[in-house]
Amino acid sequence: MVFRPLSNLAVYCFVFLITCLALPSKAISALLLDIDLKGVYEDNITASAADIGRKGDFYTILSASGGGYTEIGRNTYLFVRGDAAGYLYKKYSDLNSVIVGARTGIYRKFSDVVSAEVALRAARKEYKETGRSSTAVGGNFEVRQQLTSRFWIKEGYEYENNNAGSDIFSYQGHLIGVWTGYVVAPGTMINLGYSYLFRKYEEPADFRNKFHTISAGITREVAEKVYAYGGYYRQYNGSNIPGTSHTNNIYTVGISYIF
Repeated sequence: MVFRPLSNLAVYCFVFLITCLALPSKAISALLLDIDLKGVYEDNITASAADIGRKGDFYTILSASGGGYTEIGRNTYLFVRGDAAGYLYKKYSDLNSVIVGARTGIYRKFSDVVSAEVALRAARKEYKETGRSSTAVGGNFEVRQQLTSRFWIKEGYEYENNNAGSDIFSYQGHLIGVWTGYVVAPGTMINLGYSYLFRKYEEPADFRNKFHTISAGITREVAEKVYAYGGYYRQYNGSNIPGTSHTNNIYTVGISYIF
């Protein structure tokens, strides 16, 4: 694969990540590190108007995330995090990409049951097809309830403004969702969720996509701090262009290390 040199924002995000990992322990109470390798198959890939008519493809994602957090008040924490991911498609090589980003926010634990998080984020996305390459900014807010020692539920909202080299790939997105997790046995958790994603693109004028996604998955700890997982997503995609609505089945399997 050949990619254009990373933009200044991507370089800044990379430096941000290294800086987070290098901060002294007095500044950062604890460090966070995730490494993940995932395989994904989608049978009906569609996002922008340029992608209408695509069929299925398999792709791999290698990602890493690192950062830290520090307590700034009673049960209140400030966190910073940097991340990077590479996407490699088997058939649609124009979708191959490298994404580098950073985010910062505040986490608050209100009780043994309720906690919340608010964050701002920025990312640079570099695609093999240069018109897709973009700078994205946004943020998210989520509330979590730990209802029992084995069961939790989470509600969230996320906003993204994606400014690409070509207007057909530029959009504003809004996502809302609810997700749950239940520990069915020591080291094993099942997850269920639903999300609604709305995107409004710059081109064609007022082109809009709506994604309803139902998800189910299972995660198993296979060694200390090492987790294997699999998931299935049923996605219903509707748009304001007649004849373009469709369904998409997404299958995932992966392994992650969480420090």
